[in-house]
Amino acid sequence: GDGDLFVVDESGNVGIGTSSPIVALNVISSNTPAVFERQASGINERYGVMSLESSYAGTVTDGFGAALYFAPENDNNEFVNAGMISGTLTDVSDGVEKGALYFFTKDSSSTIGSGDLRMTLDDSGNFGIGTSSPSQVLDVQGNINIPVGNNLAWGGNLNNAIASSSDSL
Repeated sequence: GDGDLFVVDESGNVGIGTSSPIVALNVISSNTPAVFERQASGINERYGVMSLESSYAGTVTDGFGAALYFAPENDNNEFVNAGMISGTLTDVSDGVEKGALYFFTKDSSSTIGSGDLRMTLDDSGNFGIGTSSPSQVLDVQGNINIPVGNNLAWGGNLNNAIASSSDSL
């Protein structure tokens, strides 16, 4: 009934705080909806507190592996995907798997995953801003703004620095 704290409906959806779950696990609460806490007691336990798993490895161009979506409510009481972090295998070969993280945000015309990739951390540790395939430790596709009063230094030496807006590389 409506006062149920825990429900499993006829399709197998689980509701906590709702009698009408609309997805596999639907948690509704006016308080903190979930806290994941790991109580470590043995060395053979899985690491971490929460695991997102997907049977689909995916790629940045044809879909995604395990993903964490962020969906706040808009002014029309609709939940809209505003961002996503996707963990994707870049090599699915057993024993030599490689993974990457892709970071997406929504602009007014996009749906998550359709051309709104903002940052990538690839399987080599390269970090890209504005690219799905960074070729260096830091690969920025686009302009970089360094406000006046801040420095850009290289080689660990401020003598090799851009110190004002009038300086250039």
